[in-house]
Amino acid sequence: MRQTTTLALAALLCLSVSSCLIGSETTTEHTGTYVSKDTLDTIQPGMAQDDVRAILGAPTSQVTMSDGAQLWKWDYSVETTKSGGVIFLVASKKTEKETGTAYVQFDTEGKVARSWRD
Repeated sequence: MRQTTTLALAALLCLSVSSCLIGSETTTEHTGTYVSKDTLDTIQPGMAQDDVRAILGAPTSQVTMSDGAQLWKWDYSVETTKSGGVIFLVASKKTEKETGTAYVQFDTEGKVARSWRD
């Protein structure tokens, strides 16, 4: 009962000083290059590497396979953190992270063989 009364008095005090009642903040951090499905759908078999780079930008990484074909990757992540507090007594923090990768595989002549996302 005493704790409930103390909390009620603290809430009443903070109501009179509105700046301490509620606080919240959302931050979003983007890394890498996001490639949408629609954009990736414009990449067609037979396109040249220069055309792909013009549409998607520079890849995050490139791998040359043993047969000379290449695999280009565009990685991205979006991390959103939401935090808030009420009367400095209750606080919460929630972080959500979304990641993904778009791939374009080129044949040994530098032409698009296929593209996909995960």
